[in-house]
Amino acid sequence: MKSSKVRLPIIIPLLVAATFRAGWTHAQYQQKRVNNEGWSGYLELILGSFRQKGLSSKLDDNKTIESLGADSEMHQQSFPDLNWKLQYGLNRGKTILFAGNPEDVFIGVNPTLEFGVSHQLDNSTIFSVTYLPSWLPIGNEVWEDPFLTESSRKHTKTDTKAFRISARKILGYPISLEFAHGSLDVDVEKAGQSLSLTNLELSQLQRSGQASGGKLSTTFELPNNLFLVPAGHYAKYDAEGEANSFVRKHIELAFLWNVGQVNLFGNISYAASDFEGPNPVFDNTRDDNRYSLRTGLSYLYPFGWENSKILLLVGKAKTHSNIKFYDSEETIIALGYNHQF
Repeated sequence: MKSSKVRLPIIIPLLVAATFRAGWTHAQYQQKRVNNEGWSGYLELILGSFRQKGLSSKLDDNKTIESLGADSEMHQQSFPDLNWKLQYGLNRGKTILFAGNPEDVFIGVNPTLEFGVSHQLDNSTIFSVTYLPSWLPIGNEVWEDPFLTESSRKHTKTDTKAFRISARKILGYPISLEFAHGSLDVDVEKAGQSLSLTNLELSQLQRSGQASGGKLSTTFELPNNLFLVPAGHYAKYDAEGEANSFVRKHIELAFLWNVGQVNLFGNISYAASDFEGPNPVFDNTRDDNRYSLRTGLSYLYPFGWENSKILLLVGKAKTHSNIKFYDSEETIIALGYNHQF
């Protein structure tokens, strides 16, 4: 197993942060809508280790691969990450302006920041409108030509943008509905140029495109402070190249269990991605199945510190594809400290 100290694709810290938030966001939603006006938010420091195996992995140690069918090695990187959220309440907290790290963007693009506004109606429904741009100049990267072999592959930046509209606690019921639309633009697109492909085949490998989708979730409150949150996602990505256009169907079950000062949380999920057209590199149409399990805990008020919590996360995911090049395996272990104000 190889280890590296260089930069980590930004999606990994964001994935960890989103999982941490999943552990206590629901509990926050159960509270009354902050009846305060003015500023509030949180700061969160995360330290972790990420291991990934897969020929298409974007980690720096995976720059050079021997062949498109070779067995991949496990690569490891350690990372720090700082997450934050800042919000301003108006009208006794019924209207909130917010900015910070994004929650899970289920349509597949990975912005690094969100700005938005939410408002609670008299019938308890909370509407939110969010804009999610790319903000950091590094991290959200892909390989210029992922199919280059026996030479070092180069990263290229991507630009992502998304809009999300959501409704939570619809008519006072524990039901949430979200719609999102986004785009991804690859800065330097050279996919397949190292191979003997025609111009038509190269065009089928273009990765820039538009994504849209919806998400429906509900909450079951069980005895002993246990909450179950099943959800279903549907996303469609229309890439400029049909080999990278797909429809993804995703189901998950999250849980939160409050036990005194300890909150246990996690989720299990399955996603199936059906791609539109054949990949000319492999002469096959790609189909992926992804399984993931993430679990963790938060310990409230450590050492008597008010408005603070320590968080621990362990996660594992596997992608099985009918094309070996896209098989992957990831493991995450992370420790975090969160302070709310």
